[in-house]
Amino acid sequence: MPASGVLVTSWMKSKLVMPIDHSLNSHMTRIFRFCASVIGWVFLLAFTVQAAPVSPLFFKNMGDAMDANSGVTSVIQDRQGFMWIGTTTGIFRYDGYNFIQYQNKPDNPISLPGFVFKVFEDRQGTIWICTKNGLARLDPETNTFKRFTFGHAKSASKGTSQVVNDDKGGLWLATQEGLQYFNQKNGLFKEYKHDPSQPDSIATDNVKALALDNNGGLWIATWPGGLDYLASGSSAF
Repeated sequence: MPASGVLVTSWMKSKLVMPIDHSLNSHMTRIFRFCASVIGWVFLLAFTVQAAPVSPLFFKNMGDAMDANSGVTSVIQDRQGFMWIGTTTGIFRYDGYNFIQYQNKPDNPISLPGFVFKVFEDRQGTIWICTKNGLARLDPETNTFKRFTFGHAKSASKGTSQVVNDDKGGLWLATQEGLQYFNQKNGLFKEYKHDPSQPDSIATDNVKALALDNNGGLWIATWPGGLDYLASGSSAF
């Protein structure tokens, strides 16, 4: 029995007393130092970014070059880099140095119709202007305008808030008096208005925003009717 006891004690000591792995210790130390270094650099970078001086913003007033009495209603940059500014008295084209002004001339039927709601560039690079008196297309070669009158005159006078171009070349116009579709091939408009007797008509005539999806469907935001959807090729909302 004493011999067995000695053997048991010796076996326990051999199992309980483990040799220290110094290489593992060294590896863990290197990992700790690396993590501490990364954290230190993160804090230093954050402090540097916060401490970096912010360049002041400077604004240039373009009122001297434009009509000071004009209220700006729309601004776009076309694919050539020109800025087009729609105003209550016409439009301006800015090339970075000079302005060219286009205004209505009552005795000239190929001048800009007048009060501008929206300036839009279609997929072909054509500039369109939605005005109080209808739609106008700019001819860049002659700097003249081709006019197109809405089917419902009241739609034009109530303003156009947005224009989108479909894959057929047509233009969808959001107005306060209904949704308009302009067919460039025949130069005619098709109007969509709310009809209480037709449950699949547009919810209300006051159209605020438009968006085309990848399937060619049109999403229509109306007030206060909510959101409508018109599938491609359909006339039911």
